[in-house]
Amino acid sequence: NPGWIGNLVGFIEQGGTEAQTRRNLNTLFGLTYKVPFIDGLTISGRMSPTFIDTTLHQLDKKVTIYDVAKEGSNGAIYTDSVIGSEQSAYPTKEKYAQASSKTTSYQLDFSANYIKKFGKHNLDALVVYEQSEGKYDYFYGARENFPLVQEGQFWATSSSRTDSYVDGVQSENGRASYIGRVAYNYDEKYFVNVTVREDGSMLFA
Repeated sequence: NPGWIGNLVGFIEQGGTEAQTRRNLNTLFGLTYKVPFIDGLTISGRMSPTFIDTTLHQLDKKVTIYDVAKEGSNGAIYTDSVIGSEQSAYPTKEKYAQASSKTTSYQLDFSANYIKKFGKHNLDALVVYEQSEGKYDYFYGARENFPLVQEGQFWATSSSRTDSYVDGVQSENGRASYIGRVAYNYDEKYFVNVTVREDGSMLFA
């Protein structure tokens, strides 16, 4: 029925609310040490943990839409005379939902670098160990229908199990990598470079 007009202001002001809170923490710790009893050797370590926490609160409510009288020869002019009203089709059922997700991860690096010159011989050797792990947890819960008051809290929703549903996801991954590189040159004229790398499975955890 083209006479039905959605209450746009009502959808904005009374159609519900959605609020999301996100907390993100990224840090980096590092240390470099020059070994005093081995000339040319430097050892380094670095760790970078990350924490992400997200919470979502969602309230979906129906609003009133109206059927108004029309006039004109083609019936295409809308008037402000209301002849009927009904609840909006969306949402199918009014509900309150809450979701939360947590992500924790870290990157860990260790390296040893040896740089030395022996006369016309120049050597640069590097060994690196990398390790990373991550964990993700997600939970979603919702309850439909409001017996008494429409409030963005679970206590205001229906206590029937048929009006409740939950969902969730959990995952974990990690990887370990080994890197080696040797660079050699003689009198800055003849050069040799060798690099190797081995990566473990992303799902070893």
